[in-house]
Amino acid sequence: MFFNLFWEKFSKGAERILKLTALFLIVFYRVFLAALFFSGGACRFYPSCSEYGLLVYKKYPFFKATGLLFKRLLDCRPFGPKLRIEPELTK
Repeated sequence: MFFNLFWEKFSKGAERILKLTALFLIVFYRVFLAALFFSGGACRFYPSCSEYGLLVYKKYPFFKATGLLFKRLLDCRPFGPKLRIEPELTK
């Protein structure tokens, strides 16, 4: 009983720490790195990959959000899809 309660509290705390770390990294990228390396470039996706990352980390558990974001980033290549709109997250 004690172990189950401890594990439940620990896993929720770990999930929160992982999500906050991911959100911090995305905001750091948007503020510092994107401005340095990609000035003037427009993302072909709506919402942009970084905005999509913020949305999925707020809506889904950490590992599912990481998988969705990784899948989205794999589409960011020269011959990837031209436009993708994620309507379920833009509401």
